[in-house]
Amino acid sequence: MTVIAARKTDTGIVFASDAQVTRGWRTQPDQTMETSKLFQVNGMTIGGAGLMKESRLLELFCQRTKPAAPTELDMIEFFLAFMWDVRKFDRDFEPYNNFLIAFENELFEFCDTADVHVVPEYAAIGSGSDFALAVMHGGKGPAKAVEVACELDIYCSKPVRRKKHVG
Repeated sequence: MTVIAARKTDTGIVFASDAQVTRGWRTQPDQTMETSKLFQVNGMTIGGAGLMKESRLLELFCQRTKPAAPTELDMIEFFLAFMWDVRKFDRDFEPYNNFLIAFENELFEFCDTADVHVVPEYAAIGSGSDFALAVMHGGKGPAKAVEVACELDIYCSKPVRRKKHVG
């Protein structure tokens, strides 16, 4: 479980995530997997909530490809290409994760294969997203939003990780 929050600013798009890794019915500190939830690759900043396997496969895919343009339709096509690529070795693959992806100067929220939209100001995904959204609605940044989610959601844990995307 997790929380990822992102907000557009005048100088870029700021991301924050918690560091909890849940495996089965136990948690494990995310000490050795710095990039498991929030990573930068090939001109994109990506936060993933859900299965670590899916996030890591997307990171691998992004090393060799990226969207044609920062539009919703191009992002859907990009994600479909990812899905087809994974199905080459796992024919039963069905996307599960939610993602926040910054590409160029846009922020996109992925809720399903084709449920992609441009985020106008801020967004949050994961089990702590309701808390994070409320904090950002109050004008605070993603780091504070994730900090509050870690205090209130049992599936989120500190430390808070940060990344800045400059498009």
